[in-house]
Amino acid sequence: MTVGWAITSRGETFQEMERYDKALADLTRAIELDPSYAWAIARRGETYRLMERYDEALADFTRAIELDPSYAWAVGSRGQTFQAMECYDEALADFTRAIELDPSAGWAIASRGETYRLMGRYDEALADFTRAIELDPSYAWAVGSRGQTFQAMERYDEALADFTRAIELDPSAALAITSRGQTLQEMERYDEALADFNRAIELDPNLAKKLGTHLAQLPDSY
Repeated sequence: MTVGWAITSRGETFQEMERYDKALADLTRAIELDPSYAWAIARRGETYRLMERYDEALADFTRAIELDPSYAWAVGSRGQTFQAMECYDEALADFTRAIELDPSAGWAIASRGETYRLMGRYDEALADFTRAIELDPSYAWAVGSRGQTFQAMERYDEALADFTRAIELDPSAALAITSRGQTLQEMERYDEALADFNRAIELDPNLAKKLGTHLAQLPDSY
């Protein structure tokens, strides 16, 4: 066990605690001790990504990948950065490469599916989400995201089933609850829609403003 490893591990812990400034300090120190330490460089890139400092994130992920071209996590994480920047073609390329390196990386498969969904390529999105769910049936985010894809395709019964399953897997998933409410609203099942909107707002009061339009669209009796 090296000093660099210990500092990187502490930085990773700070990152998971959302104490990003301390994470950056530790990860930068680890990189100064070993400028070729791909793990520390990629972890610093992930910290920048979580801070929405995307250019710096890209620089670190690219550097880590240059040091270790087979580093699937760094490749996929760079894809997530490109996705956040709406550089979808670059994101797809990275996710596909990450999946080639690690075919069991359900998170990379689901992230590629999300990129396809954002691009309106719904059949490809469904295929990736389904594959990710087959790898991990308890992957609530992938289940909910497949539901969003079905919702966009106006396949409301299938969307409803996925949102309900996602909520069963993660009862605190406000986004899935909101999305189910929106689906129920489209199906004119207003009592159930209202119940979901209220529940989502209880979980995340910041949703009240975002849901204002949907609540206004409910019939006057609600």
